[in-house]
Amino acid sequence: MKRTIVLAALVLSLVSLTACGGSPGASGPGGSSAATGTPEPAGPYAAISTEGAHEKAAVAALPAALKTVNAAVKSQSQPTIDVSGATPTLVAYVIQAAETTGVTLFEVRSGGRVYELYGYPKPPNPKGLKWTPLAFSEGASLADPAGGQELAGASAVASIIKVARPGTTPTVKIYGYSFYWIKADGQPVATPNGSPFTVTIDPAGKASSWSQ
Repeated sequence: MKRTIVLAALVLSLVSLTACGGSPGASGPGGSSAATGTPEPAGPYAAISTEGAHEKAAVAALPAALKTVNAAVKSQSQPTIDVSGATPTLVAYVIQAAETTGVTLFEVRSGGRVYELYGYPKPPNPKGLKWTPLAFSEGASLADPAGGQELAGASAVASIIKVARPGTTPTVKIYGYSFYWIKADGQPVATPNGSPFTVTIDPAGKASSWSQ
């Protein structure tokens, strides 16, 4: 997993990854829904609509982001990933919640389901969230949530934080947009180690992390 310095410090302090790009297991009933009564689409690669302004910008940034990823991969003598014939698919928002002493990251998937970052499909435990110092998020590109999907996800994240730390009012921001490349058979393009190939685009349109 290659990351910017800021994302590496924050993510690696929050989670211990077992595979790049998160857990590709089958979808289950877990997670917190921001859209009560709306069923979560089956499968871990369900698409999130990219009709919103932020989402469209993230899609537009993908070609340049892939060039960045490929250049970084080549510089380390690693094979680049062939995504030809696959469809870039927004699978999760990465959302940061901050309060007075720390920050934590979540992913919001199709149907408004919320998980800790790389925690899918396990439901988040408000009392067991992984926090990191505020300083670790300095310099990160963040955006205010906009549009129904982002606002619903941010609201669901805020609800979890209020349970985790009663009496606090968290600041919730969009941290990134995680894309998978889905082939005609419905499966994601894989990295050489077999994990799904993913790229996360930050709100500035840069590739902030990817799997390799």
